Amino acid sequence: MAQPPFRAWMFSFPRRADLALQASQMIPPDLALRIRKMPKAELHLHFEGAFRWSTVRELNPGARSLSDPPPWTRRPFSKFDEFRAVFHDYLQPATGSEERIERHMFEVLEDLARQNVRYVEPILYLPFHMAKGLSVPEVLLAVRRGIERGERAYPIRCRLILGLVRGPSAGKETARAREALELAGSGGWGLVAGFDVMDDDRLGIDPEFSALYREAKNMGLRLKVHAGEYAGPQVVSDALEKLEARHLSHGVRAVEDSGLLRELSARGVWFHTCPTSNLMLGVARDYSSHPIKRLLEAGCNVTLNSDDPLLFGATITDEFLCAADEMEFPAEQIKHLALNGMRASLLPQSDRAKYEREIEQLFA
Repeated sequence: MAQPPFRAWMFSFPRRADLALQASQMIPPDLALRIRKMPKAELHLHFEGAFRWSTVRELNPGARSLSDPPPWTRRPFSKFDEFRAVFHDYLQPATGSEERIERHMFEVLEDLARQNVRYVEPILYLPFHMAKGLSVPEVLLAVRRGIERGERAYPIRCRLILGLVRGPSAGKETARAREALELAGSGGWGLVAGFDVMDDDRLGIDPEFSALYREAKNMGLRLKVHAGEYAGPQVVSDALEKLEARHLSHGVRAVEDSGLLRELSARGVWFHTCPTSNLMLGVARDYSSHPIKRLLEAGCNVTLNSDDPLLFGATITDEFLCAADEMEFPAEQIKHLALNGMRASLLPQSDRAKYEREIEQLFA
C-alpha cells in the first residue's frame, strides 16, 4: 500500500556535530572505535557542500561575521530555497579562481582521508565555479591538480561526477557536460567518471539529459540521478526508464510504492542515502523512522553518505555513528553498509577486496 508523501516537518533539531558526539557516547565503545577506524567510501557528496568553513570565512569577507560553526547547522532548513541561498551567499564567493578550486579539492580529500575514507565520488557543479570568468577547461584543470595533490598525500582515490541542474538551463548544462567529456577524455585524463542530475527532483527529468545519458552509457560512465527525495516514486521510475540510471542519490521515497521497491531490489539499483540531509530538508521526520530501514528490509542496495557536511553538520563518520545510535543499527548492519560502499565504488577490484577484508576483520 502506498505511503503518504513526506512533508516538511518543523521540529527542534540539535546541531549534528553535538548529536554525533552524543551518539559516540551512547553506543558500545568498541563499535564507535570500529566505525572511526573502518575504511569508508563516500558516494553522495557535493564538492561545494564539503568546503571547510574556516576556508570559506577566509576567502569570503561576507562569511567572516558568521559564527563558527555556521548558524544553519543548528536548525533544519524551512524550504529548499533557503538551502540554496547558503551556496549562493557564502560558498560561491569563496571559489571562482583556479587556486581556490585546487585548494578546496585538496582540503575536501584531506578531511575525508582523516576519517579513513578511501574512496569518494564528489559531485562537481561546473557553473558554480565559472561565475567569475573561468572556462570549463580551467575549472577541470584546477580540480585535477587538487585531486592529484590529495591522492599523493593520502591513501584516497577520487572519481569525479559532474552535476547537472534541472530546469531552464538544461540545454546549457548538457553543452558544458559534453565539453567536459571531450576535454577529460583526451590525453588519458580519465577525470570524469559520470553524471548526476541534481537539484529539486520535483522538476522531473529534462528531455535534454536523455541523449547525454545515452552517450555516457555508451562510454561506460556512471549514471546517477537525484530522485525520490522531495518527489515521489514516479520520478524514481523516470530516472530508470528515461535515463537508465542505476544509482539513485537519495531514492528514499521509492518506499511509497511496494511494487517499484521490489523492482529496484531485483534490478540491483543502488540507493546512496543521506539520513541527516533528509532530516534537515524535511524529507524525513527523524532517524528512527527514516526510510533507509525499509530499503534494507526490501533487500535494496544501500550506502550511507553525508551529502553536504558543511550545511548539515554531519560527516560520513557522524552518519555511521548516528545509524548505530539513533537508528539502533547493530554492528552487523553497520558492517553491511560499509561493505556496500566499497562494492558500489569504482575502485579497482584489488583495492575493493583489500578494503572489504579490512572491514570484515574489524567486525570479526
